[in-house]
Amino acid sequence: MPRQVLLRQVFQNHGHCIPPFRFGKVRDWLQLLPSDELVKAMDRSTVVLPKGGDGSYAPPGAGGAEAALGFPWGELSEQGVQDLRRAGSALVPSGALGTSPGSCWDASQVFVRAANRRRSIVSAQALALGAMEALRSKDVPPGQSRGVLSPVEVLVQAGEDLLPVTSPGAPGFPGLGHGSTGGLEAELSRLAGIAEFPCLADFLSKLGYEGLEASKEPDSWDPLCEALLSLDGMVSLSPPMAEKAAAVKRLNFLHWTAPLQATGTEAAYAIIGPLLRELFRACEATIEGETKESDANFRGGSNPSMIIYSAEASSLAMLEGSFSLAMEAFEPEQTWPALASSLEVQLLEVDGRHCLHFLRNGQAVMPGVVPYEEFSARLSLERPNQL
Repeated sequence: MPRQVLLRQVFQNHGHCIPPFRFGKVRDWLQLLPSDELVKAMDRSTVVLPKGGDGSYAPPGAGGAEAALGFPWGELSEQGVQDLRRAGSALVPSGALGTSPGSCWDASQVFVRAANRRRSIVSAQALALGAMEALRSKDVPPGQSRGVLSPVEVLVQAGEDLLPVTSPGAPGFPGLGHGSTGGLEAELSRLAGIAEFPCLADFLSKLGYEGLEASKEPDSWDPLCEALLSLDGMVSLSPPMAEKAAAVKRLNFLHWTAPLQATGTEAAYAIIGPLLRELFRACEATIEGETKESDANFRGGSNPSMIIYSAEASSLAMLEGSFSLAMEAFEPEQTWPALASSLEVQLLEVDGRHCLHFLRNGQAVMPGVVPYEEFSARLSLERPNQL
């Protein structure tokens, strides 16, 4: 059936990075940082706007809790930059310039937004660098000029909307209630028994990576996930330890998404409401064919053809869980999102009807498309155009 892509919304996890907290020895992490040449290439290709509408251009400053810790905590590594660089290249369609939809990176049609965290900002820069390099390598049809590729603006304003409002163990995080969650609670208990946080923390401490405080509380699993992902490729895990690490990632995913199974969309909006509203707002603006000038998250008067949200693993985990509420065929991976992973929502026009298509790391999550009205009715607490 004929289809046209109207809007691509790409939710991107950051790449490999140094943990955003003191963990191990600084000298072990310094050797992983990107080269000066690579940093300069990203700075040439992007302009980071820390404030909306003031016209000031400034290099990215570390935001969030890592700002108080100083360098290098929370910095993207060379591997992280290269992974996002490749991901950016993959966003550009194949073919010569001007021969396929989206083959030109039009700054007025591509919005890049980032959470105000160092690794999210630099991930957005690396993604943009990869896309621009892919465009420069394209052939130019006879009679056409390549033109000038302007630096991509990375918008940090309202970056908190890209992150969960609350987290497991924090005030405002929904509980499991008294519904039929006995099986879920049993699974959480089983995984916690396999993971054995104290055992993992002790294992890492003996290798020189100290800084994790063993605990059974839900808010302790995020730092352990961060540590394990940062050590990927640096520390060899025995099969028993690898099993524990896998249990940690699944357990952390369930700690975040479990309330969705208990209370549905109310829990989704309590945790990640701003980002869900961003998704619907962008779809509605595209469908209506206009952008509200009062919306501080959009510039100019034309709608984008692509919006990139450089966020965090917790954002992607909550989106996966939320989407599964609206579609039985949407199956979350049931584990903590991998570094540099992505979730894409495409708004299509199929035979005159607006539909959605979902991709995870560039591959379809499920066959076919979903009518937009059906999806929004199931997942929205309010009608999207009233948000």
